[in-house]
Amino acid sequence: MKGPSKSTLLVIFFLFVFFNVECQKKGEIAPFSDGLYFKYKVIVDIGSSGEIIYRIKEMNTEYEIIVEYSLTLLPETMKHIVDIWGFIKESTEIKKHAKKIKKLKEFKGRRIVIWISPKELQIGNKFKTSLGDLQVKEKRTWENWDVWVLKGNLGVEFYYDIKTGFLVGSHVPSLPMVGSTKRILIETNADILH
Repeated sequence: MKGPSKSTLLVIFFLFVFFNVECQKKGEIAPFSDGLYFKYKVIVDIGSSGEIIYRIKEMNTEYEIIVEYSLTLLPETMKHIVDIWGFIKESTEIKKHAKKIKKLKEFKGRRIVIWISPKELQIGNKFKTSLGDLQVKEKRTWENWDVWVLKGNLGVEFYYDIKTGFLVGSHVPSLPMVGSTKRILIETNADILH
C-alpha cells in the first residue's frame, strides 16, 4: 500500500507551519465557552445607571458575543463574531426599537474587551480593543480583586483579573454633563467572583 504523496505531505507541512505561526502571532486561545456570560453594573454619577451583559455562544471555530446594554446613551445590542484568540472578525449594532441593523467595520481586528491573556498583561504592553487603545500601567487591588490596570484615552481605566485576564471593571473619570462612570462585574459563571 502506498503512503501519502509528496505533494500531500508538503500541503500538510505548510498548513501545520501556517497554523503554528498564527498561534504564535495571536497568543493564547481565549477561555471562552458556550453559555459563558458576564454581567456588569454600571453606575453613572449624573443620569441613569444600568447593566451591560456579555453572552458567549460557541460556533465551531469562532464565538458569537452578544453585548446587551440597559443604558440610555448606548446602542441596545452589539453582536461581535470573534476568533478563538478573542479578536473581532465582524461587528453589528442592533437597535430593536428602530428595527435597524448596522455593520461596523471599525472593530475588525481588535480584541474583544472582556478578556486579555494574562501572559500578555505586562507593564507597558499595548492593546487595541473594542473599547479603544489600552496600555498596561500597573498591578493593584481594586474592589477586592488583584488586577492589572490598563489605561485608555481621557484617563479611562480598565481592571483585569490578574489570574484569569477577564475584565472585572472600569472607571471613566468625570466628563461634562455625565460625571464619572464605574462598571463592576456583579455576576458571571466564570470562576472569578470574590
